[in-house]
Amino acid sequence: MLGEQDWKTVVASQKIEIPGYQGRAVVVGTGAAVRITDVEGAQIGDLFLLAADDLEEVFSAAMTRLVTFHLFPTIGESFYSNRRREMLTFTGDTSPGRHDMTFAPCDSEFYEELVGETGHPNCHDNFMSAVAQLDFDGRLPPDPINLFQSSMPNTEGGFDIERSPSGPGDFVEFETQMDLLLVLTACSADIKIEDVDVIGGRSTPLLLEIG
Repeated sequence: MLGEQDWKTVVASQKIEIPGYQGRAVVVGTGAAVRITDVEGAQIGDLFLLAADDLEEVFSAAMTRLVTFHLFPTIGESFYSNRRREMLTFTGDTSPGRHDMTFAPCDSEFYEELVGETGHPNCHDNFMSAVAQLDFDGRLPPDPINLFQSSMPNTEGGFDIERSPSGPGDFVEFETQMDLLLVLTACSADIKIEDVDVIGGRSTPLLLEIG
């Protein structure tokens, strides 16, 4: 469980820059407008959602696909929790519209297996570091919403991995449907994945705006 500090203080309006290779956590109230901007372009962002009133209720990619019958919600559709409740509604997108709900957040083992590198920054650890600032107890990350990630399924049962197609200043917008613990990490995959520089070789900032 969370600590005794008042971590549930809801942010009414704020701009938060997420530096490359890092993550940030914030509590957002119901009905808030959320905008996430790719500042420099080609930057994937892992968005994590947990219900502020009960951290056992988290975003579920599988439940969202079951409800929407889409690999990723379209504008006007919502992202659902593991209890089939609406968490976040997708309201706007100026990017080419490539996003993902199939991949888990990268972890240290991912980089060890691919390139033999230990201690590489990763979204799993960045999630843990971000929520630790709220005296979080070490719960594992839920499914992420991989914003600006192009990894579409192909006819052979695999994925067509491409560089993130979002450009500088592209953004996505949402409306919260419950009080949320929202965590956003800037993807650290600065290596080639299937010979593709998915984020252009380095992790760059994202901007999170709440209003």
